[in-house]
Amino acid sequence: MKGCVLLLLWLLWGFPGNASPAGCGQSEHWLRADGHIRQVRWRSGWKMAANREKMVATCCYHFFAISCYTDFTEGEYCMERESNTLEYKEKVTDSFLKTVSAYANFRTGKIVFGVTDTLEIKGLRDLTSSALSIENKINNSLNPVPAFNIHVDGGNRTVTLEVSKSPFAPYFYQGQAYIRRDSSTVTVDRSLLMDMILKDRNLTFDQLPCKKEDLTFPTLEKLLQKKIGLETLGKDTMTTFDLYDKSYGYTNAGLLFSSENSFPGVDIVRFGTDHNEILARRTLEKQSVLDIYNDACDLFFLFYSSERIEGMERTVSLRIPEVAFREALANALAHRDWSIGNARIQIAMLEDRIEIISPGGFPENMNETLYFQDFYSVPRNPHIAYVFLRLGLIERFGTGVRRILNSYQNEIVKPSFHATENAISVTLPVINQLTDLSPDQQKIYLFLMEKKFAGRQAIEDHCGFSRSKTTNLLNQLMAAHIIGRTGNSRSVEYFLL
Repeated sequence: MKGCVLLLLWLLWGFPGNASPAGCGQSEHWLRADGHIRQVRWRSGWKMAANREKMVATCCYHFFAISCYTDFTEGEYCMERESNTLEYKEKVTDSFLKTVSAYANFRTGKIVFGVTDTLEIKGLRDLTSSALSIENKINNSLNPVPAFNIHVDGGNRTVTLEVSKSPFAPYFYQGQAYIRRDSSTVTVDRSLLMDMILKDRNLTFDQLPCKKEDLTFPTLEKLLQKKIGLETLGKDTMTTFDLYDKSYGYTNAGLLFSSENSFPGVDIVRFGTDHNEILARRTLEKQSVLDIYNDACDLFFLFYSSERIEGMERTVSLRIPEVAFREALANALAHRDWSIGNARIQIAMLEDRIEIISPGGFPENMNETLYFQDFYSVPRNPHIAYVFLRLGLIERFGTGVRRILNSYQNEIVKPSFHATENAISVTLPVINQLTDLSPDQQKIYLFLMEKKFAGRQAIEDHCGFSRSKTTNLLNQLMAAHIIGRTGNSRSVEYFLL
């Protein structure tokens, strides 16, 4: 209910025990501020008015009066809709136990019994029996049993169950753990369930034993010798980097850095003008994650570098900032969800951009705002990330996004980031050294970057230029070898080179 409610009880003279005040019940008469009477529905304490306005309500029986000052919204009960922390159940059935698991696993929430999902209060016949049934069902069906409280509302004849997010997740119902997605309750996927189990044991996936022996580390040893002056890579050094544990042997992190690495690697596809045209494809795996990193960088230089010879000098230029690609690749390798056993990192190399998609959403306590603004870092694989840090492949935790953005700070085009529950993607656009373009030329360039192909009329309409001005700008951009044209006569279209 919106607004401020003031209840004034003036004299209960002659008021019978359980009698209802005249005019109260399924409907009442309310006196509006303008002096007119309007009938308003009343159901078990939830009020609904025909339109939104401030009203003064008077409900009388003998000398009993209630005055109410409030706001109402047309056509709705003043109840919250179902959400990831609120659910309504008309009756007490076993279906609510899935939501109990979800609340205990991820976020404290409430279930109100006696209310339909359309927010109509039906009430429960036997409140005491219903509350006892809810308690017994939780105690007998959830493993382990989470913390919860039950509240009985005799006026509305509803029962509210509040389940607290508990520290011993995962909580299972019939062998399944659940999570709330908006107003729905769904099962937890395998990757997230693994994270929950590891967190309960204060472990990370890269720290678990890999169950393999006789691993070799030639690339890692060579880089450590170069970076920190290490003479030989023995078991003591491996233990220091959490790649080996004296109790159970090599860890998953150790397996990833070994030449015998069996985790899924990186799938790189070189496309033409769009995803329908595949020019080349290479899968990098069954080798150290460091070799995968180096091979991916070699392909980057192959496809996105160009040489120009002027006199006796040769200059090499990159169409995408090297810092941006290396940082995005290193972060994908260090922070992806390695527990997803059949998913590779996807790198799409197109004419105008590179897209890097890393399996796995955000770790717990991390969200899109924190990640993309570099407020702080929550490494999913802290032992892998630490080795990358010591080798100089990443500078320090929590600076990756900032370094990528800084590499484009003087460019017209900018990188973009996107996250879902199952993946994080980074898009690195191609730069063409366009800082000398005029603002009008930049408008055309950015429009063609978005549309890929466009005719003169479409460019003219989008940019708001006259026909002659648009034609002159297009000719200037073609003369500078920034755009090209295809087609004949009225079918001519322009595109970025």
